[in-house]
Amino acid sequence: MINKKQYIRLTIVLVIPLLAFGWWLADEEVLLPRHHVINCEEFDSHITCNSFSATNNEADDWLYRNGAVRLWSARLAGGFHHPIVTRGHSVMTVVDGKTITLPPTDGGIKKFLSLPPRSIEGKVFASCEISPILDDIHNWGYSCSGYDFIPDSFYFQDEQTNHKFQEARKLIGELRTSDENMEIRAIFISFLTPIISYLLLSASLFFLIIIVKYVIYGRKSGAA
Repeated sequence: MINKKQYIRLTIVLVIPLLAFGWWLADEEVLLPRHHVINCEEFDSHITCNSFSATNNEADDWLYRNGAVRLWSARLAGGFHHPIVTRGHSVMTVVDGKTITLPPTDGGIKKFLSLPPRSIEGKVFASCEISPILDDIHNWGYSCSGYDFIPDSFYFQDEQTNHKFQEARKLIGELRTSDENMEIRAIFISFLTPIISYLLLSASLFFLIIIVKYVIYGRKSGAA
């Protein structure tokens, strides 16, 4: 059995390898998944959202594959199907050596927006994103990847629908804050698990040896 000084030296030598191993466990999500996915479901009067743990690959599959529709980085189950009014596209051009932005074109058009478009449904690497424009409470933007799709901005024809999505935006923000805190805890736990396991194991062995010596020799260690 090693003595106290030898144990301390052994611990000092093992600290860096154990911490490196802990970092690998956290980065590879071996013990705990450190990513989260927010899933939202829309009803007539409201949108509910919940968060669940996932690995990085699982989160990517859920959010960025097979025509998924994201609402401010949360998956919107069932996609997006609402009447909207387009805000149009602003075009930048150079006039007399100066760059100017022309008034929006194709704005004010009422239409029914359905996402994902049929052209990207089922495509492995296709998805769409809906997000508020800056801090505006009425204007939204959307775009789709995996297809020749021009990004556009809009506002809802129905103000109640707009309010429903704004409330969902607040809920998603709260869940994202909570998920960030949980991710930090998952990293912290995975990072320290190897060194804590080493300390617990060595302490258990130490007390086991003491108990065995007591059983064999009694209070006088080494007695016949």
